Amino acid sequence: WLSHRDALSAGIVDHVLASAAAFADSMTFEKLREAALSATDRAERTRLLQALMLARDPALRERAYELVLDKRVNGRDALAMLNKALSDDAVRIWAFAFLRKNYDAIVARIPPDAAGNLIGALSGACTEGQRDAFALFFAERSKAVTGGAFRFAQTLESIELCVAARTAPSLARGIAQVSRTR
Repeated sequence: WLSHRDALSAGIVDHVLASAAAFADSMTFEKLREAALSATDRAERTRLLQALMLARDPALRERAYELVLDKRVNGRDALAMLNKALSDDAVRIWAFAFLRKNYDAIVARIPPDAAGNLIGALSGACTEGQRDAFALFFAERSKAVTGGAFRFAQTLESIELCVAARTAPSLARGIAQVSRTR
């Protein structure tokens, strides 16, 4: 796809890029990174930058996260990148750690009143530890964000419902039964 944009149908490009970035070796990651930074088409640039955020290799993941604070990446793309990583089960824990460490710098870069999107992006968190980290970090910060208190309450409820569903005995039995039938 990097060499021939018409090699894939438009409907699967995001999935292919996400897989390529998630399991990239250093050379593949660098090709994707270079393509993202040199892209002149806004949608293509955003698509590539978001894919980079899914890198699972720790060293490559750190290189992707550095782009969020890189001046070559505008605030809208930085927000889209973080939203992608915070929404992904495989990399959420690292993305949230990066967000907590760099929160003030990130909020300064993204569009005004967009910090609430970062709160909402964590609605897919589904462990007690993630819930507790979310609540501890955003309980007070959300009050300083436009619509933040609502987004915080809504996201916390989503996380708590997921945690409750995962720990519900009837659900655990159902999952075990499905696993046995496979």
